[in-house]
Parts: sequence; C-alpha cells; structure tokens
Amino acid sequence: MERALAATFLRARGAGEAAPPPALDERLRALCEQGRAGWPTLDLTDEEFVHHLARVTPAGQALPAADLRAADLWLACACAGGDPRALELLSRHFLSALPPALARIDRDPAFADEALQVVREHLLVAKDGAPGRIAEYRGEGPLEGWLRVAAVRAALRLQRQRKPEQLAEAAEAEPAQSAALEPALGPELEYIKRRYRPEFEAAFREALAALSGRPRLVLRLHQIEGLSIDKIGAQFGVHRATAARWILAAREELLADTRKRLMERLRLEAGELDSLMRVVASQLDVSMNALLR
Repeated sequence: MERALAATFLRARGAGEAAPPPALDERLRALCEQGRAGWPTLDLTDEEFVHHLARVTPAGQALPAADLRAADLWLACACAGGDPRALELLSRHFLSALPPALARIDRDPAFADEALQVVREHLLVAKDGAPGRIAEYRGEGPLEGWLRVAAVRAALRLQRQRKPEQLAEAAEAEPAQSAALEPALGPELEYIKRRYRPEFEAAFREALAALSGRPRLVLRLHQIEGLSIDKIGAQFGVHRATAARWILAAREELLADTRKRLMERLRLEAGELDSLMRVVASQLDVSMNALLR
C-alpha cells in the first residue's frame, strides 16, 4: 500500500518510474492518517489525497513539508473534488467565521454577504473544467487564514467596483483597509514575510523607483504630504473623483510592476504568487511611506 502511494505521488509529479526517496512511503502514510483523523466523515481515498498533494507540493521539493497542515489539506482536497459533505463542513467550520473580517472593511451586512458569495464562487465553483481556487491551497499555513485572505481581498475588489463618484471615499479609506487586511492575513502573512522578505523588498523598491511622473507625484502628495483627495484635485485643477482615480491607478500600477518583478525573480506558481501579492498589498502604505521619503 505504501509503495503504491509513493508511486502515485511520483507519477502525479511526472517522475515516471523513478525510485522514491527512502522516507517518502512513511511520510505519505502519516499524512493520510492525519488528514483522515481530522475529517473522518469524508469519503476521500489515500490515493486521491496523495495525487492532490503531489500537485500542490512545490517543484524541486522531494518530500511534503514537515509542517504541512494535513487535515486542512484533506478538507481542501475533498472540496476541490466537489464533495457535498466537504463543502458543508467548510462552510460550517470556516466560511461562517469570515464576516467579522469583512466587517472591518464595510459594516453593512449586505456587503459582507455579497463578498462571502463572491468568495464561495471563486474558491468552490469549477469553471471551464478546472476546479475552484481552493485546489491551490498547499497546506503551508492554516486553512482558516488562507480563506480569510481570500475573503478580505474579494471585499476590497468589490469596493473598487463601485461607481466613479464613490472612488474618492475608497481612496481615502485605503490606509484603513490595509490596516484591516493585515490582521486578517494571520499566520500566512508571517510565513510569507519570513520566506520572501528580501525578494519582496527588492522588487517593490525597484517598482517604486520606476514609477514616475504624475503617478509618483500623486502618491507622494497623498501618502507623505497627507493631502486629501479634494486638495490634490484642486492642485491639479480636476474633480476629486478624477484625483481619486489617479491615486488608485497609481497604486495598481505599482502593484502590477511589483508582481511582474517578483514573478521574474521567483518563478512561483500562480497560487503562491497570489499569496505573496496579498502581503504586498497589505504592506503597501507602510512600504511607500518609507521609500517615498
């Protein structure tokens, strides 16, 4: 049985008939036991879990991580497969705890409900033959924190989809939103900070240095000089909604360039890069304040 699991793991990683590392059999068996112990009512086989585990284990890593959250990954694997029981457990034990994090962004219960629905569709609904984004969870941090990150980011995106006349309030609220995001990130934030801090700082510094002209100026006026949207609009002779759009566009340009540079430096998979960009977004105001000075 153990050799069959090792073979499943290696085949799923494209290793063919390569000889398994000596510790692989034991490690896979232990992870399956931990996963099943966490959610004993789920109808998930060891082979299904090991195949999923092989797909989310980073390339070049011979064995699953020693601190892998096996029970969380077991549930995520079952959810990615569309198991109704797993989806119900995820909703009861995890998704039901998300509204307080969303309330830090907007206290309107209707807004939290809408954001939570977006999260459900994004994470759990298969599209074009591909599973929901929950299939990208790697078990490297608590599933609870990973889901909180997804929910908060969805809520922030919803706010940015508001009408143009609401953009001014959104831009002025950005520092508070970033402060709300950081505690919501929890353990995943700390893990990614430690692992990628040098690469993030270098990429962000380069992206900020490359930002020039009006985008750099409006960010400096807003972040460092503390000018309100109204004052920035008056300085440029434009409506406050236009000034707000400029600020949001400058932030998005900065984040996009940072993402590009990180992708070139680290060559991460999409899920891990998205997690890293959540940290970038959460640290945006602090980092800009330090470097723009």
